[in-house]
Amino acid sequence: MTKGILFDKDGTLFDFEATWAAWAREVLSTLAAETSMAPERLGRAIGFDWETGRFAAESPVVADTSSAVAAVLAPMVGMEARRLSLRLDEAAARARPVLFPGVGDALTALSRGGLRIGLATNDAAAAARRHLAAAGIDHHFDFVAGYDSGFGAKPDPGMCHAFAAELSLRPGACVMVGDSLHDIAAGRAAGMRTIAVLSGPVADPALCATADHVVAGVTEIPALFGL
Repeated sequence: MTKGILFDKDGTLFDFEATWAAWAREVLSTLAAETSMAPERLGRAIGFDWETGRFAAESPVVADTSSAVAAVLAPMVGMEARRLSLRLDEAAARARPVLFPGVGDALTALSRGGLRIGLATNDAAAAARRHLAAAGIDHHFDFVAGYDSGFGAKPDPGMCHAFAAELSLRPGACVMVGDSLHDIAAGRAAGMRTIAVLSGPVADPALCATADHVVAGVTEIPALFGL
């Protein structure tokens, strides 16, 4: 019987493009002004199309941490990667998250059904907590972890293990929900069942092959548990 459900954040609970295109424009504009480099060039380096506001599937912004993004941009702007990573996290905390319609109701249904709810994101934990609070859904979460919480980053299973341990749940009684292969790999490595949502920016056929269940979005998940 399922006791806990652990969600990825962007592309799963929040609209990835709507949230992160504005962040990318802010960050890249600032770095471009400081270095006299075209923001479009910086955008291309991290898989961001300045004109369309869309990210390429392989962009490190989609599934990796700010450290991965900083590793690409730091040599271009002449900045130490760790310092740039911290600046990216600070900008992320200021981002205006766009919640997918119906997510709040879905979380309410899962909570009322007795499930413990957590968040595991490759964003910084402080930014994640601000986004949940800004969307008015933070009260649903018993556990929040980011790449900097001390459990590692996805696809490693550390955050999944930490969720189960903190709430005294067996991993086998938990489900990991996400829109990327990183999410599914982390859940499977932790011994959790997995649900892939197709609401993210990367429509990877491998999601359907590796996840235990595939749904269009989070709003379909309560029905899987009869809620």
